Amino acid sequence: MKILVGISGGVDSAFALYKLAKRYSVKAVFFHTGFNPELEKKVAFICEKLRVDWHVLDFKDKFEQIVVERFIRGYARGITPNPCVWCNPDFKFKLLLELAEKWGFDKVATGHYARVVKKGNDYFLAKGVDEEKDQSYFLYKIVPYLHKIVFPLGEERKQKVREEMSRLFGENFFVGESQDLCFIRQGDYRQFLLNRIKARSGLIVDIHGQLLGYHEGTHNFTVGQRQGLGISKPGPWYVVKIDPDKALVVVAKGQEANAVSCRCQGKMWIFFDDKIEVTAKIRYNQPNIKAKVRVLSPREMEVIFANPQRGVAKGQHVVLYHGDVVIGGGEINRVFYPWGE
Repeated sequence: MKILVGISGGVDSAFALYKLAKRYSVKAVFFHTGFNPELEKKVAFICEKLRVDWHVLDFKDKFEQIVVERFIRGYARGITPNPCVWCNPDFKFKLLLELAEKWGFDKVATGHYARVVKKGNDYFLAKGVDEEKDQSYFLYKIVPYLHKIVFPLGEERKQKVREEMSRLFGENFFVGESQDLCFIRQGDYRQFLLNRIKARSGLIVDIHGQLLGYHEGTHNFTVGQRQGLGISKPGPWYVVKIDPDKALVVVAKGQEANAVSCRCQGKMWIFFDDKIEVTAKIRYNQPNIKAKVRVLSPREMEVIFANPQRGVAKGQHVVLYHGDVVIGGGEINRVFYPWGE
């Protein structure tokens, strides 16, 4: 079998390449995004060390259009976008699969912590065995392409990956390469947006419309945010709603800041009925929570939380699980609180 491996220069994709090269005919490919030029030499060193052929392809314009511009538009609209969720199906895996078909490869692989489970003729996305590093949340949209995808790290634990790669490349080779958003340095999205969104000052109010403070732009806020609100009235206060058209940030405290349900535009990948026990993940790096699902249409569903949740944000994604298996998900477009929407 021939496998095309997407490599980023990080420890996880390097391990994926290393593991697959032992058993299959592999080739690596590195995508220039305009935000990672320093990694090309690192990729070259990894591939030379592992004696694997590699390609470097320039996709700066595509990445800007598909990932970065959508991220900026999201904050301008008052939502909290999650670019990793759409980067995977619309950029990374889309291009990998196109290249694999063009170059005659059977499958593609990346260094994600997730598993592909085959039952009969069906393929399912499941959590990686290392739950602390599991990335199935970011991958739920690639379910239709799983028959063409391999995740070599699905059965691995991060500690083992680091130890093995340190043995091969030295302890300091992969230090400090990980970050939340690959196109934002030091993780400061507000600084990134500073010259990309026109700021408009406005009001901070509570859910009853009482004035609590002022702000310098709605794009500086996310739902669930507690710090940096500049509110003197005793709290704690949390952002629950953002309206850029009115330049309004709405906050609440206590149970009023917790959402009871949300609606999302998405899809159930597995036949669903209300007898199936479901858990939901409303953001990465949070435990799965118990929930019920109402399928409203083939492309819309409502997720009702067993316990009200803070920080449920439009633009984020809710991913649904039955055990370890992803059964559906979608982008949140409506959020409901005890006091309304």
